[in-house]
Amino acid sequence: MTRPCHILVRDREGYPYAELMAGLSAHGLTPQPLTRATPDPRAVLVTWTPWRGGLADRVGSAHASRGGDWIVCENGYLGGKNHVAMGRAGYNGWGVATPTGRPPDRFETLELKIEPWRESGEHILVIGQAGGTDHRFTMPLDWPDKVIECLRRLTNRPIIYRPKPTRPEPLASDWSDVTTADRHVTLDELFEGAHAVVVYNSKVAGYALLKGVPVLYDAAHCALSALYLRGLDSLENPPQPDRWPFFCDLAYAQRSRAEIASGAAFSYLLSEEVRCAS
Repeated sequence: MTRPCHILVRDREGYPYAELMAGLSAHGLTPQPLTRATPDPRAVLVTWTPWRGGLADRVGSAHASRGGDWIVCENGYLGGKNHVAMGRAGYNGWGVATPTGRPPDRFETLELKIEPWRESGEHILVIGQAGGTDHRFTMPLDWPDKVIECLRRLTNRPIIYRPKPTRPEPLASDWSDVTTADRHVTLDELFEGAHAVVVYNSKVAGYALLKGVPVLYDAAHCALSALYLRGLDSLENPPQPDRWPFFCDLAYAQRSRAEIASGAAFSYLLSEEVRCAS
C-alpha cells in the first residue's frame, strides 16, 4: 500500500510548492492537499510555519504526538531565497532540524566565508522582526522597546535599531539616544563598527556571525542555543566560540529547491538517523 502523504503549503509565488510536490513523488509518495484534521498515523505531513493555534500547528502537533512524520518548512538560514529550512516538527531551535556533528560538505558548497571575530566595535545593533503573538518564532511586538530599556541598564554604548525592512514598525518610546536605521542601509554597513548584534531569534544572526560580529538572543527557542546561552548578561564581553561546527549543522538543516524537487531532502529527513534524533 502506498504511504499517505499530505501537504499544507501554499501554492503561490514565494513558496516551494511545486518542488515539494515533485520531491515527495520522487521519494515514492503520492502527495495530496490536507483534507482531514486527523491524518493517517502512517502519513508524512509537510507544512509551512506552524503558527500557534493555526491549522498547521494543530494538525502537526497532534500528528507528531501520535508518532507521525511531520516536516516543517520555512525560509532558509543561509544562501538566500533558493534554500528552505526543513526540520522534523520544527525549525530554528524548536523541534529537530538535524542531528548535530554534521560534516562540512554542505556548508562548503555554499561558498560562504566565516570571517575572523571582530577585535573592536562600538555600537549595539538591535534587529527587529515582523513581530507577532507566537513567540516561538517571532518577537513580541513590544520587544524592541523592552530590550532597548534593558540594554540601557547594561551599557552606555550607542544603539542602532534596525526594523524589518518590509514591516518598518517604529519604536513605541521616544529614545532620543537610539538611532533607527534607514531601510536602505545594508546589513554590511550596519555591521561595520558593531560591538554586538542583539536579536529575538532573527535569521540575520547567522549572517552577523559569518561577519564576525557576536550575537546575543532573547528567544526561548533559537538555533543560536548551540553557541550561546540565552540573555544579554555577556553584552560587554560576548563569547567568541568556534562557529565552524554550528554552520556545518545549520547547512544540514536546510535544502535547496533542487534538492527538494529531486526527493533528496525527504530521503534525509525521513531517514532512520534523523528520525532517531527527534
